[in-house]
Amino acid sequence: NNLCLTALFIDFERKEFKHFFILYHLRLPQKEKKRMTTQSNEKQASIQPVLVSFISMFQKIYCFYHIYFICDLWLNQLEEDIQVIIWNWIRILNIKLGWVNDLDKLVSNYVMFYFHSITN
Repeated sequence: NNLCLTALFIDFERKEFKHFFILYHLRLPQKEKKRMTTQSNEKQASIQPVLVSFISMFQKIYCFYHIYFICDLWLNQLEEDIQVIIWNWIRILNIKLGWVNDLDKLVSNYVMFYFHSITN
């Protein structure tokens, strides 16, 4: 009494699809097994609750992964939008990226100010 389901999962870290075969073994009491072998419609009736519970569990997992996938896409889009906005600001404001020429003077003035404020 085995139930075989296939599932398609998405690995978000590697951005690839994975296909799994799920084999679900039905363990029923001995009386149930004897009764199932005699009448086929009882067999279908006894498998159905287990199948429904398994499918509902699978739907919850799928829903979680679907929500995670949407949030991941939204965050990636948000990050790309922020990068585009920052690059546009840099371009519009004509900001030159690089080393500040007078950084040594700024640091020495700050240290001297801090040193004088402590000693006084």
